[in-house]
Amino acid sequence: TVRAALDGENLEAQLADARSAELMGSVQILLHQLGHYEASMVVGRRALEEDGDMSVIGFNIACSAVQMGDFDTGLAFIESLVGGGLDVTRIVSDDDLSPLRGTDEFAAALGEAGPVGSGGS
Repeated sequence: TVRAALDGENLEAQLADARSAELMGSVQILLHQLGHYEASMVVGRRALEEDGDMSVIGFNIACSAVQMGDFDTGLAFIESLVGGGLDVTRIVSDDDLSPLRGTDEFAAALGEAGPVGSGGS
């Protein structure tokens, strides 16, 4: 069940058996969509350890962090994503990141790409 999967110890045991970062990425998205942001971040970080691909997994960690009010973590992931070439349009248009819009910190995380995305979409 979902409840059993969200139990911290149980989740870690289940993830230890999962070898596919793609599968963990799918689980991460599902947990985020269900509003289980902390569990989504745990799964996402584990997926990054397995795969190292920041694009989707890192973006979802940023979204979950911001939804939990952990803006510093969200901003750190956004900055890494922009540096890695993620489309800024996606970052500035995602509703999960709306609490950051208009802040100096968000503009700084977007760096030089900021003016491109600041036109709104």
